[in-house]
Amino acid sequence: MDNGQWTMDKNVLWIKNRLTRLIQPIHYSLFTITCLLFFVPSEAQTLSPEREQQFKYLYYHALECRRNEQYDQAFTALLMCEHINPNDPFVKELLGVFYYVLLEDEQKASEYFETAYQLDPEHSWEIYTQDLLENATRKRDLKKPREVLQNVLALNPDDETAWKMMWSVALNQEDYEYGFVVIDNLVRLLGEDEDAVINKCLLHLRMDRPILAIRTLNDYLAQNPYSMRALLSRVNILERINEHPDLLYQAYDDVLQVDPRNVYVLNNYAYHLAENGKAEDLRRAERMSRITIEEEPNNPMYLDTYAWILHLSGQNPLAKYYIDRAHSAAEALFDQYTQNGQDPSPLIPTFEAIYEHKNIIYGQKKKPKGK
Repeated sequence: MDNGQWTMDKNVLWIKNRLTRLIQPIHYSLFTITCLLFFVPSEAQTLSPEREQQFKYLYYHALECRRNEQYDQAFTALLMCEHINPNDPFVKELLGVFYYVLLEDEQKASEYFETAYQLDPEHSWEIYTQDLLENATRKRDLKKPREVLQNVLALNPDDETAWKMMWSVALNQEDYEYGFVVIDNLVRLLGEDEDAVINKCLLHLRMDRPILAIRTLNDYLAQNPYSMRALLSRVNILERINEHPDLLYQAYDDVLQVDPRNVYVLNNYAYHLAENGKAEDLRRAERMSRITIEEEPNNPMYLDTYAWILHLSGQNPLAKYYIDRAHSAAEALFDQYTQNGQDPSPLIPTFEAIYEHKNIIYGQKKKPKGK
């Protein structure tokens, strides 16, 4: 089940990336925002003709400075605009963007986004809500962003962006029943697609209803038999359940009909077949596993599986060669993770499997019964 993006840590990253995407067009294209500003009337404060002229001049000056990459002068011009009209929501929002992107002052940016929303909740809610989501997710307190989104949806129940943000809120608040309401509204607006189906399955899994998740995928695949995400999600769920080998093997076969060299499925399928212990299964498993190391010759997981299958089929000298390669590849991958500042903890299961198999292949440990 490809649900990594919906875990809490990954969700923070997704929100931050989305906020950055919202901000970057403003940072890199003030012309667009400026034009929008002039065409959207602000009722916050009525300016005299002279002050309005000054206001517009400063905006164009900020634009020109931005085009010349004179960010300090552009920022100063916006501050002067704020002085002329301190109640203009679009000025506040733009200044918040400058504080967030250029000055990296997230607290000040948050204050500006909130002020912009208070001045114009109908038009200035999106970046404010994204900022709230980022901060609230870290604190696991999403009451405020949910309240803002509820107000937005009360004004416009067809706002696709608001519903997508509400999905994040519902999921992180573990309000799974409301999560289905959110998905139903997105389906109403966008139609049912892979995202909707995968997210429904995610909710079923969070509610400990794997059979309903599989049924949801089966219904979708009946109409969309080549949806690789749905096919792989079904495989992942059946692997988790680990109670229906025949259904799992059929799910593997369905993937391979669409993508015969899918290394993820070939590796897992080969391992399951090899553990089954039948001679004909071992031969098939060896052929499958060989494809994976042809495709990715330095993948420690695939090398480990191939070594294990060779051992089970009585080819121990060759098994030793490949388990040593698996060990070396895992260590190289660990070094790569640490050099790049990545967390190497996801590699722990791979190391554990390699160490266990290596000890058995080299005769230092017996194969556990039932395995």
